[in-house]
Amino acid sequence: MHRNINPSNFVVGQPHSDFDDQIFIIDFGLARRCREKSRPFGACPIVGSDAYRPISNYSRLEYQPKDDIESWFYMCHEFFNGNLPWDKLPHTSTVDFKVHCRSLGRDLLLTNMPVTFDEILEGIDSSKTNVDYFRISALLKAELAKLSLEQLNEPFSWKKDPRIVYRAYKIEQGWK
Repeated sequence: MHRNINPSNFVVGQPHSDFDDQIFIIDFGLARRCREKSRPFGACPIVGSDAYRPISNYSRLEYQPKDDIESWFYMCHEFFNGNLPWDKLPHTSTVDFKVHCRSLGRDLLLTNMPVTFDEILEGIDSSKTNVDYFRISALLKAELAKLSLEQLNEPFSWKKDPRIVYRAYKIEQGWK
């Protein structure tokens, strides 16, 4: 389990390499192996980025594989909406608002997202430990097929125009 799924822990392969069209996950500093079922679960420290932290971790419950998917779901919500519903809330209110969004305020979590994500969220909420990764993959592929997005086979925008990478680097360095 990665235990710190958030946008800053995903990178694209090095330009002009065999991996320049692949997305990688990085920063395994908090990662742990899944425990064997026969071993007892104990309290664990609160880890990861607060905005993407799964609800169960606030209660110091041991991380489960489904928790990484919950964090990924929050990340997807942010990609579709530009922010998370709890972004402007104080840290102490985040968990309460996340719980609200998972029940009465569910529509807040599904704003601007394809209908498929409601089913994915249901799978996360109905599981105590694991999620059906193959089902999630099938749901996402079916959603993409409905959209008939030919551009998914096109190169990333920065591969089409390498100046994009240079401009991003300049911005990051504070240049104009």
